[in-house]
Amino acid sequence: MAMATVILALAALPAPASAALEPVFADDVNPGPSSSYFYDPVELDGKLIFGAGGPTGFNPWSFDGKESRQLADAVVGFDSEGPYEFTVFN
Repeated sequence: MAMATVILALAALPAPASAALEPVFADDVNPGPSSSYFYDPVELDGKLIFGAGGPTGFNPWSFDGKESRQLADAVVGFDSEGPYEFTVFN
């Protein structure tokens, strides 16, 4: 009987706010048929910092909630390898 009470109590709890979130398309850092290979996202000062493949190779990008922008061309050349495993230090 106690087990049933616990299950009913859990079922009666409201769903977390995150359960109501729907994913939306935000921006395309590499327009066209190719993938951008989004990787290693971190939050810094209210912006999303991440790596992605774009028109100039793999580079660091930022997203402020409205648009993305390339932070640097880390290694010149289209097929370049850029930085990865971003870490925020305080």
